[in-house]
Amino acid sequence: MSTYRIANKANKKQVLDKSKKNILLIGSTNNNNQAKTILNPLNIESARQIYGEDNDLFNAYKLAHEITKTSNVYTVNCPMSTDFIEIIDTIVHYNFDYIVPINIYIDDTFINPINDKKTYFCNYYILRGYKSGIYNTASACGAPTPSSDRYRCRVV
Repeated sequence: MSTYRIANKANKKQVLDKSKKNILLIGSTNNNNQAKTILNPLNIESARQIYGEDNDLFNAYKLAHEITKTSNVYTVNCPMSTDFIEIIDTIVHYNFDYIVPINIYIDDTFINPINDKKTYFCNYYILRGYKSGIYNTASACGAPTPSSDRYRCRVV
């Protein structure tokens, strides 16, 4: 099985191959295989062996791989909705060009346990990325300013 696993315990910026655009697909499968682990399956057969066929993450990987025709598509299996939040602390250490959460919509929210407030997934990702320095400016993500109460995502 051809799979490249990248370190999930990174404590500094990790630079991916910048000769191509790197895409991270974050989604769930019907199993816990490689949960919360960033993988680069390298080909469709590897993704099928890891995640199975009948799920959104595999289908998104297959489509992205067929479009790009390169090994620049990374995946993270997040079987629980809380995994989408937990994985951001790992993602911020990598220079992904595109982060694509599957089946997470702009208006989806969760209760943030830190401040006990309703928080948009999109806002959390942008704010966390901005604070970690993966974005040079908040406007690069469609956010008005870092001091604003509300961040917003732009669907590209």
